[in-house]
Amino acid sequence: MLLAEEIRKVRKGRLTTVARLREALARTTGAETVCPMTTGTCLSIVAGAAEEQIGAARRPVAPH
Repeated sequence: MLLAEEIRKVRKGRLTTVARLREALARTTGAETVCPMTTGTCLSIVAGAAEEQIGAARRPVAPH
């Protein structure tokens, strides 16, 4: 889950954007760019997984 890893890198109390996450993912993978639609879909999946894990009193895959 590359996206979850990038989200975890954001320090507590800091704000990031989807565009910045996409830039970081592109650098990490050696790509020129990453698809905004796919990134948005994956971001929704990561947020849903984190919400489920919080509800189950487990450590979330990414901060939410």
